[in-house]
Amino acid sequence: MKFISLLFVIALSLILPTAHAVASDVENKTLAEMQQLANNGNVDAQLALGDMYYDGDGIEEDYAQAKTWYMKAAGQGNAYAQLMLGDMYYNGDGVEKDYAQAKAWYTKSAEQGSAEAQYELGTMYFDEKESAKAISWFKKAAEQGMPDAHFDLAVMYLNGVGTPVNARAAFTHFKDAAEQNMQKAQFMTSAMYADGIGVKKNDSQAYFWFSVFNRNEKDLEWGSIPEIQKAIQIHEKRIQEIEKNMSQSELQESKRLQDKFISKHNNRA
Repeated sequence: MKFISLLFVIALSLILPTAHAVASDVENKTLAEMQQLANNGNVDAQLALGDMYYDGDGIEEDYAQAKTWYMKAAGQGNAYAQLMLGDMYYNGDGVEKDYAQAKAWYTKSAEQGSAEAQYELGTMYFDEKESAKAISWFKKAAEQGMPDAHFDLAVMYLNGVGTPVNARAAFTHFKDAAEQNMQKAQFMTSAMYADGIGVKKNDSQAYFWFSVFNRNEKDLEWGSIPEIQKAIQIHEKRIQEIEKNMSQSELQESKRLQDKFISKHNNRA
């Protein structure tokens, strides 16, 4: 039995919302000036105040104040504010946890195209065993390039959750996430190349992606799952056998490509 079958139990992990960029018309404003703008209906000022109170950035953390300003911006249809309200209700930040409210706010934001909200909505439907809806929202987020959505879609395609098993689609989504430097997706891409699952078997690509995986920052939560640890140990032995059969020039070329890939992503950080 191919080792990849060990990965049937993979926890879907939530991502943190993307920070809101402060608009130029409120940047460098004093708190009093921002409050005046916000009270006059300036959405960027409302969002900036919401973020400041939510994060405790230069001001004492105050979830009630954060919610007040996010509500004002959300009332004007701002997708980011709707996303943050969804997070607050989902996590119980300054409010009683209320998944129905969280879903309602995520839906408003997702319908306006927020990839983060689309992903969060997908995870909620996944947890509720509504796999078809989860796939639908994950696809929307993945179409916007979100690596977490690509990864979770790949897991669902690989295991036939809410969809027939589709190894080719699973590989495509894993590789899309791997190309964006998601470590766990790099491991899965290597494994699928090594076994020829969803893609033509390619030892040099298996070696490349496992090497990048090893050199990348570790995903401690994912890597702590016992089934994952066992799969990594098994796969590493296979990669060591592949390495023994590679010529010195092949190893040097792989190292050059690894360095290029890692340098590209380090420059983006």
